[in-house]
Amino acid sequence: MEVFAFFAGIAFAYRLSIYPLLLIAFILLFDNRPRYIVFSILGLMLALFHDYHNLPIHMPQSGISQHAVVVGSIASIPKTSHDNTQFLFELRE
Repeated sequence: MEVFAFFAGIAFAYRLSIYPLLLIAFILLFDNRPRYIVFSILGLMLALFHDYHNLPIHMPQSGISQHAVVVGSIASIPKTSHDNTQFLFELRE
């Protein structure tokens, strides 16, 4: 049961859904021990720690360059659907 509580803490951090909280409540309904709450908080803390260390800290604050020049040619036959067109582009520079 501790594994499910730990997973519920991680799932809550990543999904921000009510379902992991319902899982914790369901676990506590059958066995009301504080260690399940502790394990879910540990899972939540681990997920938040992981998110913090994977933040794009070294990325520039400005957005992506809006003015880029790309030189190349279309390398495949375009595939067209009702909402987009896809093709391979071969870069020269």
